[in-house]
Amino acid sequence: MSSVKGLELWVGGKQLSVLAPTWVEIQAEVNQIPSARLVLSIADNALAKAEEEVALCKPGSEFRIGAKQGSTLFSGILVQQSMRLQTGSSELTLTIKHPLQRLTASLRSQVFMDAKEEAILRELCSAQGIAIKKLEGVDATHPQMVQFACSDWQFMAARLRANRVWLVPELDSVSVMKPVLARQANHTVYKDGKKGPGIEEAEWQFSCQEQPKQLAVSAWDLPEQVMSRTATPALLSIGGEALDPGKLAALNSSTWLLANSQPLTTEEQFALANARWLAQQTAGIQGRFTLEGDAKYQLGQTLALSGFGRSFDGSALITGVQHHFSEKRWRTTLLIGQPLSHDVDAAVVPRASGVLVGVVDSYQEDPGKLNRLRVKVPALMQNDKPLWARFATPYASQESGLCFYPEPGDEVVVGFFADDPCYPVILGAMHNPKNLPPFPPSTENNQKGLVFGQGDNKQLLMFDRQEGSATLQVHKDSLTLHQGMQLASEQDIALSAQNLTLNAKQQVKVEGKSGVQVKGAKVDLTN
Repeated sequence: MSSVKGLELWVGGKQLSVLAPTWVEIQAEVNQIPSARLVLSIADNALAKAEEEVALCKPGSEFRIGAKQGSTLFSGILVQQSMRLQTGSSELTLTIKHPLQRLTASLRSQVFMDAKEEAILRELCSAQGIAIKKLEGVDATHPQMVQFACSDWQFMAARLRANRVWLVPELDSVSVMKPVLARQANHTVYKDGKKGPGIEEAEWQFSCQEQPKQLAVSAWDLPEQVMSRTATPALLSIGGEALDPGKLAALNSSTWLLANSQPLTTEEQFALANARWLAQQTAGIQGRFTLEGDAKYQLGQTLALSGFGRSFDGSALITGVQHHFSEKRWRTTLLIGQPLSHDVDAAVVPRASGVLVGVVDSYQEDPGKLNRLRVKVPALMQNDKPLWARFATPYASQESGLCFYPEPGDEVVVGFFADDPCYPVILGAMHNPKNLPPFPPSTENNQKGLVFGQGDNKQLLMFDRQEGSATLQVHKDSLTLHQGMQLASEQDIALSAQNLTLNAKQQVKVEGKSGVQVKGAKVDLTN
């Protein structure tokens, strides 16, 4: 079997010489993890000789694909090895991934307080040893950002989709860039190939199905208690002439409105509006163009098409580069545009669905003046980073309401607005083996009430359906309603009013062990 010519394969710093590639494919796209797939042939009489090289090609090894003229086409981690044996020859198939793949090999939660988007992205990449060459277009600061039970890649991808940027993987680093069409194209390809590189195959797709006339983002303005003014995207330049998605007609004139219950900051709203507009526009015009193999084309560069007529000529940003090597030749395919990877109203962070257990942390004054409480969410495994959570109550009105704030250490039920872990709300509290209820549940379930404090320092309002009684108690003072009324106190009881009338249908009895004193400017005793 013939092998691919002009390639050098290196594993762990050692060049392969026995294993011969018969087919190689390299794929790279913006916002995606680049990969390479190789098929290596082994002749029957070379199995023993190839054994050492097969052993080198184990998952986890560093792998590099280079051209013989010295340039590197792909560098990454060998993540999968497959062997296929048949009479006469054998095939070893290898899958290589860009170092970004390390971000997928995680499952964790993190909390970022008062953090800049830029700092969050740098921390995610740095944790996996990935260098960031360029970082722009991510300027927002988040009061509280939460990664919940997902991989670093899922979290980072969601955050990138919330900003008008592209992740551009490079050989040994990544860049985060604002996609902008260059005034002068980096590359021009032609229909006939007389003036420059010619296209062997070409495809265009123009679609207005997902193109809104306008798009706007609004969020709940918590201090003002109204929906915020809408944020609309800025002008976008990712295509020119026939390849400008801004020229696509919308199906109607309505504005796509993304209304959020979360109190997003103004910065976050504009970033989201710009990001969603970019995604929709990028999906409007897509194309793929295959030409003679060349390593000079890079993601994010501007590509111009010439010679195809006014309906197809124009310029666009390169969103994908694919290299196909066979025993006969090397072909390169360039992509423009990109299919939608998410709905326009997709979450800006991986969701936290359902409710979670929380533990109230020590009190601190809310810097946002929103009466929030600090709560630890054990499932986050971030006990040193409690979240600021709003507190839901059955009644909350202007200077009125039920104010039963939980105590530090109380176990509470935590939910999230729109399943966004950045915006928790305390929905209720729960007794447990450490925090026992004042009275346990029972079959009869006759007792109902409110109880505060313990021991002698107890305040309560209790109702007993079986006895038909109600008791109000503060420390050792009590008022009991049960077939009459009993008011008891170990201290003084004072009644004060403009007029006071005591009226009994039968008797009034006044008794004092030390004496009875009746005093007034005028005392009338009549019968």
